[in-house]
Amino acid sequence: MKLDKRTKFYKTFKGYSTNDWIGAIFAGLLAGFILAVTLYNATHPSPKPPQTMNVVKVQEVKAVEKKYCYDVISCIRDVGEERGFSNEDIMRAIRIAKCESTLISDRIAHEPNGTFSVGVFQINDVHNKRISRADRLDFVKNIKFAWTLRGEQKGWQAWTCSRLVK
Repeated sequence: MKLDKRTKFYKTFKGYSTNDWIGAIFAGLLAGFILAVTLYNATHPSPKPPQTMNVVKVQEVKAVEKKYCYDVISCIRDVGEERGFSNEDIMRAIRIAKCESTLISDRIAHEPNGTFSVGVFQINDVHNKRISRADRLDFVKNIKFAWTLRGEQKGWQAWTCSRLVK
């Protein structure tokens, strides 16, 4: 049995309503229109009117590098990092210094054995041959010496507070 063109068309699209056809045709026309407008705008840019701008003068800001050892805590960190200690060890050093002297650089404590502990890390007089009392009162020198002792002794066990803080 031979089918004419109209019957083939009808059997192929059987089951679709007129509203489906109208919606599909409308969607196709809309997509074609959007494509045509986009292509036209891409190949024919419209002249834009000159725009006026308000120019605001901005104040120039210069980056300032942080000073080395500008306070006690930054100095403990700076010296510790400079000597290659871990962040964990640096944080422990800060806690020990806080426990020993409450981070007061000119703290002097009279010990029961008649000696004095001086500075941020409370460096004792037993180290007088290696560091003077004046240098122990200088927080940068005190901290550097404490890191030196820490390196020599492989730990913070020389400080009483090392047993109190972790």
